[in-house]
Amino acid sequence: MSADDHSPKTPSQTAVTDVASLKKQLTKALPCNKHLHSAVQVQGYFGKAAQTIDLLQASAPSLPVEKILTLVDYAIKRLDKALRTIDDSGGYRFPIENTLKAMHIKCAGALPWEKSKLAKYLLDKMFGDDSDFYPEIPEDYAGALGSSGSDLFYLQLEKHWQSLPPYPVDGEWSEQYPYFRVQHVLAPYYKAKGEHDKLILMHHKTARTFADFERLCELCIELGELTQAEFWLNKLRRDDSDCDNSNPRILEIEVSLCVKQEQFNKALEGQWRLYCCEPTEYKMEVLLAIARRLEQYDAVRAKLQAYLEGMLSSPQNEGFTPKYSDALAGFYLYHERPEQALLVAQENRLTVSLLLKVARNNTQQPIAILPLFIRVAESVIGDKKKSSYKSAVKILEECAGFMHNLAHKAEYKKQLAVFRQTHKAKRNLMMYLDASSKIKALVA
Repeated sequence: MSADDHSPKTPSQTAVTDVASLKKQLTKALPCNKHLHSAVQVQGYFGKAAQTIDLLQASAPSLPVEKILTLVDYAIKRLDKALRTIDDSGGYRFPIENTLKAMHIKCAGALPWEKSKLAKYLLDKMFGDDSDFYPEIPEDYAGALGSSGSDLFYLQLEKHWQSLPPYPVDGEWSEQYPYFRVQHVLAPYYKAKGEHDKLILMHHKTARTFADFERLCELCIELGELTQAEFWLNKLRRDDSDCDNSNPRILEIEVSLCVKQEQFNKALEGQWRLYCCEPTEYKMEVLLAIARRLEQYDAVRAKLQAYLEGMLSSPQNEGFTPKYSDALAGFYLYHERPEQALLVAQENRLTVSLLLKVARNNTQQPIAILPLFIRVAESVIGDKKKSSYKSAVKILEECAGFMHNLAHKAEYKKQLAVFRQTHKAKRNLMMYLDASSKIKALVA
């Protein structure tokens, strides 16, 4: 017999067949009300607890599955209580939590229970105070439940939903949470089964605010239940505080409904109004998609260009220049006309992201895009943080990569000198510029 045979066994090496002893060890391993906050304390706490969880796992093959399930449930309950006074922002509990989850799924699959009993048990766990520490119910238990068990689970969940009283509008989150918990599980089930009426009624039960009815209306459109969508849209119109049909959210829903109903002329009119309120690229894409369905793509594109050019040149819109200059530059880029986007950028203010996008789409004109990169760098260093200085240097390095001949390099050197002179008081920025090998190589 080797010396190793006499060495003491660690908890993870020796199985225990005494359930009461295991429960006591779990209680000792996961003490509550510890009020631990430092990373060292929390890591030590869960490091010790892991030994006992390993012991529980090692003991599982030697005990009846129902006994192990009870112990896993107990360990999860202890973990939940312990974490109420422990700050585990470092995630030191996750190895324990994952082990317990894996054991629970395995136990559920080995239980000699009727499927109805397993479904009821999982439903109880789904609504328990410690439900966050269990695997996803019922998804992760599909193997244990089987097809018949899953149907029983959803049937019981549906009965639970129907038994809930009217939604407590003014209640605490703890009172409202069970409704959303059921919705989270039942909604995809109803959707997959094509039970649209049940799905809509379920969301109606908790709909109270204007935003709730917006989502309900959008759900009806998504499901193709257009008569119901029209009903909820009319409710939105009645409840609209503006009372002048100018609410953009209502208009967005109207456009979506019109597209579904193939009322494309009405949809085009609504989408044009939306675009004029907020000329974003997404709204432009939707507008052009509708125009294409009407075989009016070229006409609407020309109308868009004329509108944006007119708004940008109008003196009364001077204070809104970035809004319309961004939209026009984006329009040109979208239609693969980068040279015209460059002209807009040279003559107008753009947001930093679009300015950079225009520059990157015109790299065949290095000297022309150099001022754009400088403008981006100027904007980035505005908050005077070291990270911003580093970002600005990276922008200037990127620009340096497009300077290929002597004329390009001379102009880069000239504009960089002005940039450095302007910001010479920013010592950290100067340090990062001096440290850049890419910039050094170009201006040397």
